[in-house]
Amino acid sequence: MMIRTFIAVDIIPAPALRNAYEYIRKQLRSERISWVPEGNMHLTLTFLGDTAEEALPGIFRILDGVAVKFHPFEIEIANAGVFKNLNDPRILWLGCNRCDSLGQIKKEQETSLSTLGFRAENRIFLPHLTLGRIKSACQPGLLQGVLSAYSGVVFQQQQIDRLLLYESRLMPGGAEYRVLKQFLLGER
Repeated sequence: MMIRTFIAVDIIPAPALRNAYEYIRKQLRSERISWVPEGNMHLTLTFLGDTAEEALPGIFRILDGVAVKFHPFEIEIANAGVFKNLNDPRILWLGCNRCDSLGQIKKEQETSLSTLGFRAENRIFLPHLTLGRIKSACQPGLLQGVLSAYSGVVFQQQQIDRLLLYESRLMPGGAEYRVLKQFLLGER
């Protein structure tokens, strides 16, 4: 059986991040945006996609081997932006400063997972926290104003001490995530 999987680090929203999230939602309430529930916030490192359940033990072994090579570290959630662009926005996000360790972990896990047939992504890694998926933006000036208000703002610092392998189930009300296994960073 196939399941959809991805590797991520969890983000536990601090008050400043929660307040910014609520403010952004309030300011953009007239736009068609599918908001990510606060409890689903995470930074995706690698989307594995359709994964055979029999491959899970090998993935667990590889991710455990990757996690042991890295010590816990701190990240900053800062700035707001959109993917594709302001003329055709698709994803509303908060960015991540000080992410060298995230990039190194991503590279290490993708290299290791290639032995199981998973391909590394060809795009530049831009760690981000997805707030919402924009279906349509009727007022681009409003969106630009909200993003400008958070330029240079640091929402929170967070200690990262584990990687998580998630299963993603696409449901009518949005994606549901289930942790398949956690991998603690650092020597055991």
